[in-house]
Amino acid sequence: MLGLRRVRLISLEAALTISVLGLIVQLFLPAALRWWLGPSPGQTGIAYLPDNPSRFSGLFAEYLVHLPADRGGQKLPALVVFLHGAGKRGRDVEPLRPQCEAVAAAPQNRSQAIVAVPQCVPEARWQATSLKSFVEHVESRFKTDPDRVYLIGFSMGGYGVWSAAKAHPERYAAAVPIAGGAGADVTPALADLPLWVFHGQDDEVVPVSEATEIVEALKAIGGQPRVTVYEDQGHGILWTVLQNDDLWNWAHMQSTEDSR
Repeated sequence: MLGLRRVRLISLEAALTISVLGLIVQLFLPAALRWWLGPSPGQTGIAYLPDNPSRFSGLFAEYLVHLPADRGGQKLPALVVFLHGAGKRGRDVEPLRPQCEAVAAAPQNRSQAIVAVPQCVPEARWQATSLKSFVEHVESRFKTDPDRVYLIGFSMGGYGVWSAAKAHPERYAAAVPIAGGAGADVTPALADLPLWVFHGQDDEVVPVSEATEIVEALKAIGGQPRVTVYEDQGHGILWTVLQNDDLWNWAHMQSTEDSR
């Protein structure tokens, strides 16, 4: 009987130990995984939005971040926010990694910028208020230069760039819509925002007229947007644009500090 009691006590102790270990794993494993997957200098990692669905409406809780290599305490890095197209919506940020790393590969971004790539959940579209909250979160989380926020997006992301720029033109130092459109309603504040518009002449998904319409409206009120239309090219111009060194040289020359 004594031996049986000892076996029962040992079994109870083992069960309690397993329960405690299981609780510890449940409590600390998510944090450990976040640390393991998180960004480090010179690398792309996963970061997480605060638990506030209304503030970040339409955005998945995870996003990608590429941090520049350690630059020895130099000035705060710029922030480049890239907005994907409709086909990349979801709840898995890994398909966005090639686009994030392509933006980060530009020499100017590799040494001078943090690249952040949010993701729209299925059926959602980019919302100007959510993007503003996203920028504010990334600035706070990674300590970026608030005067050098560059917004770039492709296709649905191009529409998102226009939408964000229209709603909060003072918030961005430069905006780069690629294969997107916006309609002809413009404001003097939008005309003052440095813009570089890219489109394919033969785009059958988003006709080039969607871009030229707002460009002409901006020029009519004194805006001076840069425009590049690729002849004999269609919708798939993203990778060509991202490899354009002139674009990134131009972007990093822009700052909202200049307008104050």
